[in-house]
Amino acid sequence: MNFNKQFEKAIQQAWKNNINHVKDIARAVHNNAPATEFPQFTPKQFVKECRDLSTKVDNACVRTGGMICRIQTLMSIMKDDVAAYSYAKDPLKQNFAELFQHDYLRDVKGKTEITKMSSGGKKAHYLIDGEMVFGLSKKPSGSNSTKSIDFQCDNEYYYAKHTSAEGGAQDNQCDDGKRFIEQANLYATKHNDDKVFILLVDGAYYNNARKNKIRNMISQEHKHRVRVCGCDEV
Repeated sequence: MNFNKQFEKAIQQAWKNNINHVKDIARAVHNNAPATEFPQFTPKQFVKECRDLSTKVDNACVRTGGMICRIQTLMSIMKDDVAAYSYAKDPLKQNFAELFQHDYLRDVKGKTEITKMSSGGKKAHYLIDGEMVFGLSKKPSGSNSTKSIDFQCDNEYYYAKHTSAEGGAQDNQCDDGKRFIEQANLYATKHNDDKVFILLVDGAYYNNARKNKIRNMISQEHKHRVRVCGCDEV
């Protein structure tokens, strides 16, 4: 089973878990139940989840001018997956795709030494003006810098993206990947070391045409050190 099929199966399960999760919280809010009835949540998490869902439901009722009511909405969430989906957390906004890519490289592609790098703080690593930089008190910005590097495996550094659909936000993510390639190419020009930089792109958005277009940005002499590929191509 290739990456895309495994990802599809895993994201379905993640959505199922999150939908069941919000159903439990809706039941707790509706019944004004104590945290002890829901041992799957810590007391602190339980209070926050109930408060957050209550706020979302109340806001929805206000937006409709009272056409739908709180009890009706909570009952719908409890009974119907489609209604629950509207209030469930999106796994892709919980870093699901990046973690799945990491685990796929480790478990399927044999990258047993791969590690998840810090995404913020002084331990985060960036490429800025063709230099690898860390120890920054805040994230860099501008066209001469990348977002934080996601994974490291020995001398390999990965910047991971997963994009399924077309759209403006997706194009912005692609631009982030292009900036990584630009900076990696510049690093390879300035430093004759063994570091390898990989733009890891998966999902339907990154078809062969898009990947090849990004590959064309890499200088011929650096193609062995700067790469664009999906998980199955690593």
